[in-house]
Amino acid sequence: MVLAENYPQLRADQSFLALQRELSETENRIADRRHAYNQTVNAYANLCRSVPSNVVAEAHRFAPRAFFDAPDEQVQLPQVDLA
Repeated sequence: MVLAENYPQLRADQSFLALQRELSETENRIADRRHAYNQTVNAYANLCRSVPSNVVAEAHRFAPRAFFDAPDEQVQLPQVDLA
């Protein structure tokens, strides 16, 4: 986005707008999948703690799962070269 601010004619370019839209849609799909994964982990944890499924979970030693949470310092943004 900084590149677009430095080059105003880039903002109106159709291919740049398409790239910007695709990047936004990709971020939304990733967020949606992260949310679905965390919901599944939560449902799994609830089943492992509730009767009668907790008996099966303990018998088979089902391990708890961690929620997906990527700290900001671990997130690597993709480098887009428009040259």
